[in-house]
Amino acid sequence: MVTRYSKINNLQIVQITRGKILSSVFASGKTKADKEAYLAFKNTGRIIYLSIKKNQEVKKGQTIATIDTSDLITNKYKELQDYLKTRWDFEQTKDDYEDSVKTDSVKRTLDKSQFDLNKSVANVEIADRILWLEDGKLNNKKLDI
Repeated sequence: MVTRYSKINNLQIVQITRGKILSSVFASGKTKADKEAYLAFKNTGRIIYLSIKKNQEVKKGQTIATIDTSDLITNKYKELQDYLKTRWDFEQTKDDYEDSVKTDSVKRTLDKSQFDLNKSVANVEIADRILWLEDGKLNNKKLDI
């Protein structure tokens, strides 16, 4: 057994080794792990699966918990529906003004329709990315629309 003394607070630090028990030591206090990790999900949601218990050792890459992604799937479906409507409106606007004289007003109307469509596409991509970040396997599931 190696003993060393710390000048700070007069603490005695002892390194424990395996061997025959020479004396018993009783102490009170808390122990702390060498490594700790604070975990968080990228998205909010209800935990539906917890694979470990308190103080259980975990391995690198082990799934610890899974959250319910049904809200994320619903949001992606909603964004896809919004996209389909925006796409339909865009095509209708193009058809309505196809034979019109291209005045500034008509150009602004067509541009606004294009901007709305671009925004809708971006919203679908964001919803898909959020879903993919939470669980890479979910983005391969087919959504029936």
